[in-house]
Amino acid sequence: MFYIIRLVIACIAVLLALLFTKRTKNRKRIVAIVLVMVAVLYQLSVVFPIEQIHKYDNVEEVFDYMYSGNIDFIEYGQDSAFVSFRQKSSPNRFRSAVILKKDGKYIVGFPKKNQRIYYCSGSGVSVNFYHLKDTNDYYLTIFGSVAPDSVSDSENHKFNFANGNISSTTTVYIKDISNYSLTYTGLEHEYTISTYMENEKLCFNVTGDINNSSEYLNNI
Repeated sequence: MFYIIRLVIACIAVLLALLFTKRTKNRKRIVAIVLVMVAVLYQLSVVFPIEQIHKYDNVEEVFDYMYSGNIDFIEYGQDSAFVSFRQKSSPNRFRSAVILKKDGKYIVGFPKKNQRIYYCSGSGVSVNFYHLKDTNDYYLTIFGSVAPDSVSDSENHKFNFANGNISSTTTVYIKDISNYSLTYTGLEHEYTISTYMENEKLCFNVTGDINNSSEYLNNI
Protein backbone atom coordinates (compact mmCIF):
# COMPACT_ATOMS: atom_id res chain seq x y z
CA MET A 1 0.00 0.00 0.00
CA PHE A 2 2.91 2.36 0.83
CA TYR A 3 4.26 2.39 -2.74
CA ILE A 4 0.89 1.93 -4.46
CA ILE A 5 -0.43 5.20 -2.99
CA ARG A 6 2.67 7.07 -4.21
CA LEU A 7 2.49 5.57 -7.69
CA VAL A 8 -1.22 6.45 -8.01
CA ILE A 9 -0.58 10.07 -6.95
CA ALA A 10 2.38 10.32 -9.35
CA CYS A 11 0.31 8.99 -12.26
CA ILE A 12 -2.55 11.40 -11.48
CA ALA A 13 -0.12 14.34 -11.40
CA VAL A 14 1.34 13.41 -14.80
CA LEU A 15 -2.10 12.86 -16.34
CA LEU A 16 -3.31 16.24 -15.06
CA ALA A 17 -0.22 17.90 -16.52
CA LEU A 18 -0.92 16.30 -19.90
CA LEU A 19 -4.59 17.26 -19.71
CA PHE A 20 -4.17 20.92 -18.74
CA THR A 21 -1.31 21.58 -21.17
CA LYS A 22 -3.07 20.08 -24.16
CA ARG A 23 -3.28 23.44 -25.96
CA THR A 24 -0.26 25.06 -24.37
CA LYS A 25 2.58 26.22 -26.61
CA ASN A 26 5.37 24.99 -24.28
CA ARG A 27 3.65 21.73 -23.46
CA LYS A 28 6.71 19.48 -23.76
CA ARG A 29 8.79 21.68 -21.48
CA ILE A 30 6.04 21.94 -18.86
CA VAL A 31 5.42 18.18 -18.89
CA ALA A 32 9.16 17.53 -18.56
CA ILE A 33 9.32 19.86 -15.54
CA VAL A 34 6.30 18.14 -14.00
CA LEU A 35 7.91 14.72 -14.50
CA VAL A 36 11.09 15.87 -12.76
CA MET A 37 9.10 17.39 -9.91
CA VAL A 38 7.01 14.21 -9.53
CA ALA A 39 10.17 12.07 -9.41
CA VAL A 40 11.76 14.31 -6.76
CA LEU A 41 8.61 14.49 -4.65
CA TYR A 42 8.20 10.72 -4.93
CA GLN A 43 11.67 10.15 -3.46
CA LEU A 44 11.08 12.72 -0.73
CA SER A 45 7.78 11.08 0.20
CA VAL A 46 9.61 7.76 0.65
CA VAL A 47 12.40 9.23 2.80
CA PHE A 48 10.07 11.56 4.75
CA PRO A 49 6.64 9.88 4.59
CA ILE A 50 3.67 12.05 5.54
CA GLU A 51 2.16 8.94 7.18
CA GLN A 52 4.46 9.45 10.17
CA ILE A 53 1.84 11.85 11.48
CA HIS A 54 -0.14 8.77 12.47
CA LYS A 55 1.32 6.37 15.06
CA TYR A 56 0.37 2.71 15.37
CA ASP A 57 -0.04 0.57 18.46
CA ASN A 58 1.52 -2.55 17.00
CA VAL A 59 4.17 -3.61 14.48
CA GLU A 60 1.81 -5.68 12.35
CA GLU A 61 -0.22 -2.63 11.29
CA VAL A 62 2.85 -0.80 10.01
CA PHE A 63 4.19 -3.94 8.36
CA ASP A 64 0.91 -4.58 6.49
CA TYR A 65 0.95 -1.00 5.21
CA MET A 66 4.58 -0.98 4.05
CA TYR A 67 5.29 -4.58 3.06
CA SER A 68 3.66 -7.71 1.69
CA GLY A 69 4.29 -11.16 3.12
CA ASN A 70 3.82 -13.59 5.99
CA ILE A 71 5.54 -12.72 9.27
CA ASP A 72 7.68 -15.49 10.79
CA PHE A 73 8.61 -13.65 13.97
CA ILE A 74 9.10 -10.16 15.44
CA GLU A 75 12.05 -9.19 17.62
CA TYR A 76 11.31 -6.07 19.68
CA GLY A 77 13.98 -3.47 20.39
CA GLN A 78 13.95 -0.24 22.35
CA ASP A 79 13.51 2.12 19.39
CA SER A 80 12.51 -0.35 16.69
CA ALA A 81 11.32 -3.85 15.87
CA PHE A 82 12.96 -6.38 13.56
CA VAL A 83 10.49 -8.36 11.43
CA SER A 84 11.36 -11.63 9.72
CA PHE A 85 8.98 -12.46 6.88
CA ARG A 86 8.53 -14.33 3.62
CA GLN A 87 6.69 -13.14 0.54
CA LYS A 88 3.96 -15.32 -0.96
CA SER A 89 5.79 -15.35 -4.31
CA SER A 90 8.97 -16.76 -2.70
CA PRO A 91 7.97 -18.56 0.53
CA ASN A 92 11.39 -20.18 0.99
CA ARG A 93 13.31 -16.91 0.88
CA PHE A 94 14.00 -15.10 4.13
CA ARG A 95 13.47 -11.34 4.19
CA SER A 96 13.63 -8.76 6.95
CA ALA A 97 12.36 -5.28 7.75
CA VAL A 98 13.02 -2.80 10.53
CA ILE A 99 9.97 -0.94 11.87
CA LEU A 100 10.68 2.34 13.66
CA LYS A 101 9.32 3.31 17.04
CA LYS A 102 8.64 6.84 18.32
CA ASP A 103 7.07 8.02 21.57
CA GLY A 104 6.16 4.46 22.49
CA LYS A 105 4.34 3.72 19.21
CA TYR A 106 5.33 2.46 15.76
CA ILE A 107 5.54 4.66 12.69
CA VAL A 108 5.75 4.33 8.91
CA GLY A 109 9.21 4.96 7.50
CA PHE A 110 12.60 3.47 6.80
CA PRO A 111 15.58 3.63 9.19
CA LYS A 112 18.48 5.84 8.13
CA LYS A 113 20.81 2.85 8.22
CA ASN A 114 20.90 -0.62 9.71
CA GLN A 115 24.70 -0.85 9.80
CA ARG A 116 26.51 -4.18 9.97
CA ILE A 117 29.20 -3.80 12.63
CA TYR A 118 30.58 -7.35 12.73
CA TYR A 119 30.52 -10.47 10.60
CA CYS A 120 32.01 -13.95 10.95
CA SER A 121 31.50 -17.38 9.41
CA GLY A 122 32.53 -20.95 10.11
CA SER A 123 31.19 -24.48 9.45
CA GLY A 124 28.49 -23.17 7.14
CA VAL A 125 27.11 -20.70 9.69
CA SER A 126 27.34 -16.92 9.38
CA VAL A 127 26.71 -14.44 12.21
CA ASN A 128 26.05 -10.72 11.73
CA PHE A 129 25.80 -7.94 14.31
CA TYR A 130 23.83 -4.84 13.29
CA HIS A 131 23.39 -1.38 14.78
CA LEU A 132 20.40 0.78 13.88
CA LYS A 133 21.76 4.29 13.31
CA ASP A 134 20.82 7.02 15.81
CA THR A 135 19.42 4.44 18.25
CA ASN A 136 20.68 2.10 20.96
CA ASP A 137 19.28 -0.91 19.13
CA TYR A 138 21.59 -3.77 18.22
CA TYR A 139 20.52 -6.97 16.49
CA LEU A 140 22.20 -10.29 15.81
CA THR A 141 21.34 -12.54 12.86
CA ILE A 142 22.40 -16.16 12.40
CA PHE A 143 22.13 -17.98 9.09
CA GLY A 144 23.15 -21.54 8.22
CA SER A 145 22.83 -25.20 9.14
CA VAL A 146 22.53 -24.94 12.90
CA ALA A 147 20.19 -26.74 15.29
CA PRO A 148 18.07 -24.35 17.39
CA ASP A 149 18.87 -26.22 20.61
CA SER A 150 22.61 -25.72 20.04
CA VAL A 151 22.38 -21.91 20.23
CA SER A 152 22.47 -19.93 23.47
CA ASP A 153 23.53 -16.48 24.61
CA SER A 154 24.15 -14.40 27.71
CA GLU A 155 20.67 -12.84 27.54
CA ASN A 156 18.80 -16.16 27.50
CA HIS A 157 17.06 -15.52 24.19
CA LYS A 158 14.75 -18.04 22.63
CA PHE A 159 16.08 -18.43 19.09
CA ASN A 160 13.10 -18.69 16.72
CA PHE A 161 14.42 -20.10 13.47
CA ALA A 162 12.32 -19.32 10.43
CA ASN A 163 12.84 -22.52 8.45
CA GLY A 164 13.82 -25.27 10.89
CA ASN A 165 17.45 -26.26 11.30
CA ILE A 166 18.54 -26.38 7.64
CA SER A 167 19.41 -23.09 5.93
CA SER A 168 17.65 -21.38 8.82
CA THR A 169 17.68 -17.78 9.96
CA THR A 170 17.02 -16.16 13.29
CA THR A 171 17.43 -12.69 14.75
CA VAL A 172 17.57 -11.44 18.34
CA TYR A 173 17.72 -8.00 19.94
CA ILE A 174 20.80 -7.38 22.09
CA LYS A 175 20.05 -5.42 25.24
CA ASP A 176 23.68 -4.96 26.36
CA ILE A 177 26.07 -4.86 23.40
CA SER A 178 29.03 -4.01 25.64
CA ASN A 179 28.90 -7.35 27.45
CA TYR A 180 27.32 -10.01 25.27
CA SER A 181 28.21 -13.58 24.33
CA LEU A 182 26.80 -16.08 21.83
CA THR A 183 27.57 -19.82 21.68
CA TYR A 184 26.46 -22.13 18.88
CA THR A 185 27.39 -25.42 17.23
CA GLY A 186 27.88 -25.81 13.48
CA LEU A 187 28.84 -29.18 11.96
CA GLU A 188 29.82 -30.47 15.43
CA HIS A 189 32.16 -27.51 16.02
CA GLU A 190 31.41 -25.11 18.87
CA TYR A 191 31.89 -21.37 18.51
CA THR A 192 31.65 -18.48 20.94
CA ILE A 193 31.47 -14.80 20.02
CA SER A 194 31.70 -12.27 22.82
CA THR A 195 31.82 -8.48 23.05
CA TYR A 196 33.65 -6.23 25.47
CA MET A 197 34.69 -2.60 25.88
CA GLU A 198 38.31 -1.48 25.62
CA ASN A 199 39.23 2.22 25.80
CA GLU A 200 35.57 3.08 25.05
CA LYS A 201 35.67 0.92 21.93
CA LEU A 202 33.47 -2.04 21.22
CA CYS A 203 35.56 -5.16 20.56
CA PHE A 204 34.74 -8.71 19.46
CA ASN A 205 36.38 -11.97 20.48
CA VAL A 206 35.81 -15.34 18.77
CA THR A 207 36.75 -18.84 19.87
CA GLY A 208 36.49 -21.63 17.30
CA ASP A 209 37.68 -22.23 13.76
CA ILE A 210 36.24 -19.17 12.07
CA ASN A 211 36.81 -19.03 8.31
CA ASN A 212 36.23 -15.34 7.92
CA SER A 213 35.52 -12.39 10.17
CA SER A 214 35.30 -8.63 9.75
CA GLU A 215 34.83 -5.84 12.27
CA TYR A 216 33.24 -2.67 10.93
CA LEU A 217 32.95 -0.54 14.04
CA ASN A 218 35.56 1.23 16.16
CA ASN A 219 33.21 3.03 18.50
CA ILE A 220 29.61 2.56 19.65
